[in-house]
Amino acid sequence: MIGSYKVNAEYMRRFAAFNRTFEVPNGAVIQGEYSANQTLLSGLITGHLGKNSKRKIMGKTFDIKKILSKVIAVLPAMLVGLAAVYYIALFLYIAISRIAFPFHLTGWRAVLSQANRVLMGQALYVEPSAAYVPLIYQPLYFYVTAAFIKLFGVGMFAPRLLSLLSSCGCMLIIFLITKN
Repeated sequence: MIGSYKVNAEYMRRFAAFNRTFEVPNGAVIQGEYSANQTLLSGLITGHLGKNSKRKIMGKTFDIKKILSKVIAVLPAMLVGLAAVYYIALFLYIAISRIAFPFHLTGWRAVLSQANRVLMGQALYVEPSAAYVPLIYQPLYFYVTAAFIKLFGVGMFAPRLLSLLSSCGCMLIIFLITKN
């Protein structure tokens, strides 16, 4: 529907060569020059492609109904894909812009304390005292953080880089699992 009436693509095609105001059968007035593409578009919008939905474009024949049905079938997946790419890009932008921030944003001091114990060869899990209370997390993260601190130096960059790489790895694994 365009306005309150359906436009017959065949009827508009008859007037495609004219640049004047004309009336369609129900009395609505259309003004301007209508090219073949405009009449084709109006036919797609209204669903009136006529008996023959095939069009010749640059010497090749295309079935517009088939092409349109394929586009409509793929459109939701394309929109979801674009949204996913947008949010991944947004995540990476925010993470990379904050990765070198020199101060603690959350409880990173405890993580650095654990990693420093690994670097000094001390045990991670000891009896809690006023000087040191161990975190009750799995030790792999602290050992890998200690290796990153050896590579990149003491500071917040090493554990944040490890977290960013871990997040990207998880996104890749989720993508590989769900791509089928």
